[in-house]
Amino acid sequence: NSTIYANSGDQNGYYENPQFSPNGRFLVSSSSQGTNFAFVVWDIESMTPLVDAIHEDVSTYASLAFSKDSQNVMVILNEVDKNVLLNWSISLDQWQRQACKIANRNLNYEEWSQYVVGDQYTKICTNVT
Repeated sequence: NSTIYANSGDQNGYYENPQFSPNGRFLVSSSSQGTNFAFVVWDIESMTPLVDAIHEDVSTYASLAFSKDSQNVMVILNEVDKNVLLNWSISLDQWQRQACKIANRNLNYEEWSQYVVGDQYTKICTNVT
């Protein structure tokens, strides 16, 4: 038995509404305090958050679900005057493609050392010079 402690680094307990991804690799859980809703996607194998908690400060409640391919977290926020559907990608490949599209360059060695922990320097953006 392994224990995942409900602490994502910002001292909030993200233990409400746990949902496993269809592929069994991820768990999403949330926290709701007043009008501050936040959720965390956990990597089950490493028992760590995939990224820092994602906060939405205008919602009184939200519902969470994974897409069938486990690549997106769907969030329905219940705001005062409307409901909002958000689609958060958790696909590393999709995030990398989007970052390459926006930056139109690879990280330099210094940036890689600052932002990427545990992986050797690699050029991710294959379609830029």
